[in-house]
Amino acid sequence: MPFIPRLGEVMFKGFFSGLRWETKGYKTYDAESNTLIHMHHNLLFNQHSTHISKVLSRHLGTRSKKVIGECLSDIYNLAADNVHLCGRMEPEKFWSYAKNSWEWSANFRDEAFLAFTYKLLHARALYLASVPRTHHPEGHALIDALDRFVDCFYDLYDPESAINPILRVHRTQEAIEDVEDEMFLMRETCHAYFQYAQASSEGDGRDRLISTVITEGQNPELDPNEYKYAPTEEPPAEFTEDTLGFYIDLGPRNPRHGHKDAYQEIEEALKKADEEEEQAKRQEAEATGLEDDMMMMDVDQEEDNIGDVGFGRLGI
Repeated sequence: MPFIPRLGEVMFKGFFSGLRWETKGYKTYDAESNTLIHMHHNLLFNQHSTHISKVLSRHLGTRSKKVIGECLSDIYNLAADNVHLCGRMEPEKFWSYAKNSWEWSANFRDEAFLAFTYKLLHARALYLASVPRTHHPEGHALIDALDRFVDCFYDLYDPESAINPILRVHRTQEAIEDVEDEMFLMRETCHAYFQYAQASSEGDGRDRLISTVITEGQNPELDPNEYKYAPTEEPPAEFTEDTLGFYIDLGPRNPRHGHKDAYQEIEEALKKADEEEEQAKRQEAEATGLEDDMMMMDVDQEEDNIGDVGFGRLGI
């Protein structure tokens, strides 16, 4: 059976990675040993790690971290292009369409790729909260794609964007309720897609839990993983690897080729559903209008009858 590398062996780590795989963690006291312990989760070790690593290494045919990052970036850039669908799709379904747009990545199980995506977004948020922006190194394909997805998502679903400037001047109860409803839906969408992706989060709680004893004399507030993300001058060779030859050698088997936009299927289905809904609304409006016309005709007829009787009795 071919050897499957650990997920940490095929993903970038450290200062130049733009990703922090260790959560911030928390402190706990062990009464038995009379010691203070720092606990944190490592996002690279969980029930889906082996499956993710297997798909990456076998179906891409490489363990090059840069190639793997570039191929993953294609998925997240496509997701950014289709971010308008997030509000109409559950996260697992949305990310399923993204990864199914390439032959190699269609091999990910839906639930595993969703969990992996949460962890990537979480790792990116942890990094940005750990490393001062003035020290951020130049990005690489994967983190650039993740950042693009996040930016596109919040451009569309930031709850504050639902507040129409006109509402600040002309407040009506109906307008206020419409904005509140829209903001509620946006918050729900944000929570669904980023529920484990905040720097303060410990994730879904299923990643390996690691303990670090805080010895006497150590600063109890010290982050035991901070040293891994200290700025350095030169990136390791794995970050500057020339991957062009790898793709040229593969020729038509290049995993980045053969792309199909799997989202097109859902776009067409949603378009058809919208058209049917609009048609139903028109038919309902026409039916309502017809009923109103009939009611008006009945009223007019009754008035005519009353008028005829009244005039006859007066002898006019």
